[in-house]
Amino acid sequence: MKAGITDSQSFKGGQLPAASSGYDAGEKIKGRKRHTLTDTNGLLLGVVVTPASVQDRDGAKVLLCFFCHSLLSLLMIIADGGYAGKLEDQKGFIELPRRWGI
Repeated sequence: MKAGITDSQSFKGGQLPAASSGYDAGEKIKGRKRHTLTDTNGLLLGVVVTPASVQDRDGAKVLLCFFCHSLLSLLMIIADGGYAGKLEDQKGFIELPRRWGI
């Protein structure tokens, strides 16, 4: 099975313009956030940098739109609980058999 893993990380920026930085209340960091997509071997498939105030699921939408041409071979994308929301058309609670699969 070919799968991808997505995650995000907030980081502080030096002298950033106010328009390109934001505040991540969960991490208590003012700066930017990188949203990454890797394969299960850890090879980078895509990255998008946003203000830190952008929610994980909203950053994932941008990431998946930018790199949709390279995602055609992926059968599954694994994400943590920060990506909960209306990223897909799932309704109700679905039990996951495992949290991370590598």
